[in-house]
Amino acid sequence: QDDIVVGTDIANRNRQELENLIGFFVNHPVLRTRIDGNPTFRELLQRVREVTLDAYAHQDLPFDKLVSALRPERDLSRMPIFQVLLVVRNTPIEPMQLSGLKVSLMEVENLTAKFDVALFLEETADGLAAVWNFSTDLFEHSTIERMAEQFEQLLHSVVVSPDQRLDEFELTGLDTPHAAKTISPAARVHAAKSPAYAASNGKPQNAVEETLAAIWSQVLGIERISTHDNFFALGGDSIISIQIIARAAQQGIRLTPKHFFQHQT
Repeated sequence: QDDIVVGTDIANRNRQELENLIGFFVNHPVLRTRIDGNPTFRELLQRVREVTLDAYAHQDLPFDKLVSALRPERDLSRMPIFQVLLVVRNTPIEPMQLSGLKVSLMEVENLTAKFDVALFLEETADGLAAVWNFSTDLFEHSTIERMAEQFEQLLHSVVVSPDQRLDEFELTGLDTPHAAKTISPAARVHAAKSPAYAASNGKPQNAVEETLAAIWSQVLGIERISTHDNFFALGGDSIISIQIIARAAQQGIRLTPKHFFQHQT
């Protein structure tokens, strides 16, 4: 498929006189991007940017009007035009100040899926937080979990190699042969406490450790890596950790930035 259509949310309060009005003004701009020609990620990003800016320039057009004009084949079980929603929430929510009252946000569980899949991303102090909402008539929980892992893996890969072409990015999932290499924090803790680990003299004890040691060596520029070496003491930082995560993902080893802080060796 080389023609991708997704929807997004927009506040639709692009005039100052609308900012303080009470009401629901949210609109659903439709973002249509072609990925034919096997572009690099950087080229794709430019295409998406142009499409998004163009959509924002026409955000006043109600979604219902667009549906009426295009007249797509209607199905009461799904949204017309697009079935996948992607929303990036990058506007901080200021706490409400009321005299004599303390107000806080309360999470409300949403048990109804309006789209086949909806992904909500929010910028936090720890990075991007993601919430997946999906139709259980179409997807199993395990499928969405695998999709979330692959999405995270892809984000790390494009940061490291933005000029790589789309068909060159590798994705591994829970049902692939590489999944056997996946490292969990619990496994790392167990290894750190085992007598064999203490007696290893810093030599990798399995294929996963050998692969990670080789990646550390390449990225950090250090010839020999010991399993006792501290990542940050060797000059590692959050940016370098992303490079290591991306290279590990290409070998089927799933890591997250949190692993580097919880298990620094």
